Amino acid sequence: MEYKELQKTIEKLDNGVYEICIKNGRITKINKEKNLTPYQKTEYFLSNYPGLKNRKEYLKKSLDNIELKKIYSINEIKATNKDNLSDVEKIEMIKEERIKEIHEIDYLVDFIDYGLSFVQDDKYKEIIDLIYFKKFKIEGVANKLGIDESTVKRNKSLLVEKIASNLFQNDILEKLNKLIP
Repeated sequence: MEYKELQKTIEKLDNGVYEICIKNGRITKINKEKNLTPYQKTEYFLSNYPGLKNRKEYLKKSLDNIELKKIYSINEIKATNKDNLSDVEKIEMIKEERIKEIHEIDYLVDFIDYGLSFVQDDKYKEIIDLIYFKKFKIEGVANKLGIDESTVKRNKSLLVEKIASNLFQNDILEKLNKLIP
């Protein structure tokens, strides 16, 4: 199935995010991914925060060191619009793509920082740092902070919920509106 056909199929199913399983060039399964709750979205963003920052730094450092890799193939001719560009133009295109990605990452990092600002003064704010950024287990956090594991779990949930309620206010309001007749 070609991309255009696949896109039409998905549009018929309903807009959204899909997991598409392909075997031997044929679609075997199309699953619509479940909508995440604000809490789940927040955990996802927090878990990916260090990786986003690392990716941004890598992209910034590599902007001036872009090299083109020549790929040669036998018995195959591939032609794209990019093939007609000079190496300098190709490098500039790659730079532009990387700069665009850096801006997108900046937006996400700022978004997460905004959410984190709501727990900045919390007594247990270090729980977020240890669990999501330093990848500690609940037991390790409890040992490091000298508190019970149940206290870690409870405060982690409270902190994530506080961040989520501030980052995803519209989602929460929309759900509340559905409950009100």
